Amino acid sequence: MPTQALKSLLDRDLSVASASDQIVPATKVLDEAVNYATNLLGRCFASCGSDADTTVCLIFHQLLEALDGVSIHLSKGAPVAARPGIRTAFETLLYLNYIALDQSHYEKRALSYLATEIHARIRLRRQYDSSDQLGKEFRKAFSQDRYARKVTLPKLPDTKVQIKKYETWLKLPSLSPIEVERQRVRKKGNRTPEWFSLFGGPPNRKVLAEKVGFGGVYEFLYREWSRTAHGLDLLRLMQKDPSGQPAVRQLRDPSETVTILSLAMSFLLNAMNIIQAQLRPGEEHIKAKWYMEEIKPDYDILMGKRK
Repeated sequence: MPTQALKSLLDRDLSVASASDQIVPATKVLDEAVNYATNLLGRCFASCGSDADTTVCLIFHQLLEALDGVSIHLSKGAPVAARPGIRTAFETLLYLNYIALDQSHYEKRALSYLATEIHARIRLRRQYDSSDQLGKEFRKAFSQDRYARKVTLPKLPDTKVQIKKYETWLKLPSLSPIEVERQRVRKKGNRTPEWFSLFGGPPNRKVLAEKVGFGGVYEFLYREWSRTAHGLDLLRLMQKDPSGQPAVRQLRDPSETVTILSLAMSFLLNAMNIIQAQLRPGEEHIKAKWYMEEIKPDYDILMGKRK
């Protein structure tokens, strides 16, 4: 007979029902925004005129993927589980803002992102190649892991072919200046430079966030909420029951629903503004009309309910 959850710790139906006045409209708003953004992305892909444009579209795609996942968590009354998705969306938003911050550096920054991603993929493929030194080191570490050593690693077909393909991409003329800069930075001691640190850019994400005007959000997401991701959020789980006795917070606590929604919508709308201005200028009136008709009514009500 299937095991039933301990209701005092996990009541899935009650979690949704207890906050349905927020969960239902919040999910509706976020889903509508993501739906609109997919159509915007499709139009932006059609307008791409360079590898830099395509890179920007793909970064936006990652943001949408994260926020679509956030919507799933919200619909199940589990906003705390959406925190990692919010952080992913925030980081992609930082990248879009930095790339578009100065049009004279737009192509260079977008291609720095692309080149760094290609290098990361090459390294990952090398780890799966048993004849490569990185692959040998990876397998040794894996075999010595008390839990992972019995796991069968996935076999990637034609690893060397994939690596060669990526290395060919790095030789494209458009990426040549990026490779020169990357090698310059590596020679100074930074073996794996972040893409945004190239060409004198911010040395880390904190400075990056401050540069594009999101220093406060960074402090919130990377100080308080990062404790959840690292398994250090102990005190959040402690509370008192109605009689004043110590108790443990239930799983799927929906109380953060509107907070998560407000972050998700703020990030998505900002990202939409960036990609639209870059690749679909002149469509501002279309987005404004959509927002007033499809988002604002429910969103304003939800924001009024936030405690």
